[in-house]
Formats: sequence, structure tokens, C-alpha cells
Amino acid sequence: MLTHKNHVCQQLRPPVTKYIQDGQVIFLDASSTAMYLVKYFEAFNSLTIITNGLKTAQELSTLNHRIYCTGGLMLHNSSAYVGDYAVEFVHHFNADLFFFSSRGVSENGQITDSSPEETYIRKIMFEQSKKRIFLYDHSKLGKIYTYNLCSISQTDDCITDD
Repeated sequence: MLTHKNHVCQQLRPPVTKYIQDGQVIFLDASSTAMYLVKYFEAFNSLTIITNGLKTAQELSTLNHRIYCTGGLMLHNSSAYVGDYAVEFVHHFNADLFFFSSRGVSENGQITDSSPEETYIRKIMFEQSKKRIFLYDHSKLGKIYTYNLCSISQTDDCITDD
């Protein structure tokens, strides 16, 4: 379990439902880790969920919530929408929660990624959110990539499988 400046990351179990309430606005990034959360949204009413992930939007389409996909330039390797259009779209919302992941988290808690475009849109979602929940699995620990997103100490919580 990663601990950083009195910030203890919780296990992925119990599920993230403790953060979610009916009527909230939620950002989900395009990561496969964030897409894993879709099944937990069924238990709630009147959520508004905004994602920049094509695959995540497809998973969300089965739910009876208000679902938005940013659109923009699609990165073929990740099916993530990025660029000016996606960023402008995100700026139209103020979210209660932001669930996100990245490619790596260093031993000192720096959250990093290999995609400058995906890092940038995550930063905008981060800024537009009241609470930020970082999701990662043990394979990402100790990995450092080119682009810095934030430090774990800047998040409100983090959830891991470790």
C-alpha cells in the first residue's frame, strides 16, 4: 500500500461507491482503469458522466444516466479524445468527482504519463473537479514517464489493488 504525506491509498475493494452520490457530475478519463468503474454507476440515479474515452462512452451507453463524450481528435492507440475541442468541451462542466489513472506513479508519488495530449486533458479535468480520485494497479508503481500530471498529495484519495 502506497503512503505519501499521510495520504494512504485504499484498496480497490471496497468499491468506489462510497464517493458517489445521486445527482453528481463525474469526469472519467479514457483509461481502462477508469472504465472499470462503469459497472458501479448502475446503483445511482441522475448522474452526469463526462469522458474523453471512446470505449468508456460505449460502456456508459448502457446506463440510464446523462452521458457526454468530449469528442475531439481521437488517438488511435488509446481511443482517447484530446485536443482543443475536447479541452473546450471539458471547460463547460464543473464536476463533483474525477476518477483517473495514468501510466505510472513514482515511489515519491509523482503521477506521470507518456502522452502529452492525454496528460493535458487530465489536467483540465483535474482543475474542473471538486474531488480527484487516482486509480492505479500495482504494475504502475515505480514507473516514471515523460509527462507529469500531479502528485498523489494533490489528489483527494487514491485507490489501488496493492
